[in-house]
Amino acid sequence: MRAVAVIFAIIIIIAVGVQIYRLYIQNAELRETALSLTKEIEDISKENALLQADLEYFSNPENLEKELKSESNLKNPGEKLIIVLPPKAATTQ
Repeated sequence: MRAVAVIFAIIIIIAVGVQIYRLYIQNAELRETALSLTKEIEDISKENALLQADLEYFSNPENLEKELKSESNLKNPGEKLIIVLPPKAATTQ
């Protein structure tokens, strides 16, 4: 009877040990996921701050007009459009 109790105790100890090991592995995976998500949150927060700054900048009609003119070569009536080309590189022979 005592041998059966010892064997039963050993089986229970092994089962508990296996479960503890699985929980340890799962904990490590969850920590890695948490770190990854934390970094992603930081990156998105930085991007959000940049977008917020752009939103504030472009909410000013003068800034919006300036950007539209520079990107699309637009002009107001009465304005002249000047296109400046980079200088040609000197060729060496």
